[in-house]
Amino acid sequence: MKKMWLALFLPLLGISPAKAQMHTLTEVDYLHNISRTGTPEWERDDIKGTPFLFEKWYPAEIITKDNRKLEVAQLNFNAKQQKFYYKQQGEYYELFPSQIRVIHVIGAEGTRTFVPTLPKPVVGKSKFAYYEIFDAPGKANVAVGYYKKLEPADKSQSYASDKSMHVMKYYAKKRVFVLVNGYFVKRPPGLNKLLKLLHASDELRRKVKRFYRQERLSYSSPVHLQRIMAYYYAQKS
Repeated sequence: MKKMWLALFLPLLGISPAKAQMHTLTEVDYLHNISRTGTPEWERDDIKGTPFLFEKWYPAEIITKDNRKLEVAQLNFNAKQQKFYYKQQGEYYELFPSQIRVIHVIGAEGTRTFVPTLPKPVVGKSKFAYYEIFDAPGKANVAVGYYKKLEPADKSQSYASDKSMHVMKYYAKKRVFVLVNGYFVKRPPGLNKLLKLLHASDELRRKVKRFYRQERLSYSSPVHLQRIMAYYYAQKS
């Protein structure tokens, strides 16, 4: 497997310049070239849509677990396979989540942050390879797991009919989690139920609701939900 040399910079995780060292990075370390194992599923003509989370391939900044910083030009998340891929000169490279600490995807609407491991455990059967968070990893109170399912494009077709005739399509789905009592749990359907789940006092409920109204926040927005949760924990302390 050929070596691919990539630019490395000082880490962003509190490592001082005196302690930082320049390293070389090869595909053997963090990447696996999948372009040589056959045609990727997302290049098939008989499937509608795409398994990728982003419409375009964006530049990204990757922080590894040994505190290296890597900048790549084209990155995307395969929400069906739960894998990040890096593209260069028409070839695809899979990133190994076991070697990654944080990924910052620099998109058209700003930077989005993904981590393979949340600071607290997730309750339930839904386990994702990566989660999007909306603050620094240690301060994350809200996380979103994205996935895509491959299903018949025409769902009126009978599943008992000849499946070889089905035109398949990727359907995007997501799950939002909030931090409650040291665990990430599925987001309750409304703010009142969230505050009840948090066992918030009457006074704290009034403060959170007033903050929610004054700031004109949306409970359905994970970014706004992170602000609500951060305010709740700040007032609770």
